Amino acid sequence: MQATFKKRALAYLIDLVLLGILVTLTLVIFPNNKEKINETNKDINVLTESYINDKINTGEYLKKYSKYNYNVEKLEIKTNIFNAIYMIFLYIIVPFISRGQTIGKILTKTKVVNLDGSDIKLYNIILRALIINFLIFPLITIPIIYFVKYNIYFIISIFLTFIEFFIVIFTIFMVLYRQDKKGLHDILTKTKVIKI
Repeated sequence: MQATFKKRALAYLIDLVLLGILVTLTLVIFPNNKEKINETNKDINVLTESYINDKINTGEYLKKYSKYNYNVEKLEIKTNIFNAIYMIFLYIIVPFISRGQTIGKILTKTKVVNLDGSDIKLYNIILRALIINFLIFPLITIPIIYFVKYNIYFIISIFLTFIEFFIVIFTIFMVLYRQDKKGLHDILTKTKVIKI
């Protein structure tokens, strides 16, 4: 029997909370350069106030903001690398070992399987993680931050963020309103989430 939207959402939320805990622990153990990040965030606040008070135009704001954002991303690269490693572990390795279950799915007693009910294949696990678990974002942004200028990086990161947001919202509506309760990632990977 297919899993309900509530069970799927709860499993997704559990996995996100677990990912957040791992990232937070990493920040405690390996802190970023907090002083420089705080300094840059103050500069962003001053910049935003200048924009709100019409002291600078939109073009100037975006140019300076994209540079500040780029600098913060470079300062947080260590955290982003750990985040990507955790995502690979939680959304690819764990489901591969547990035959279709993330930790959230284990706790909610749900499982991803092929349409015929057989165990999901590794390439489908990877594709699902890229589509619905935001894994594509760090896999693209981490390597390119050192190869492109700040304005190009900003455009790429905004584009990827928009695409990911759209995919998640679109998938939520698909799971809620489609007769078969399948999201975009289910359709593209020819899988379904079932109760066990």
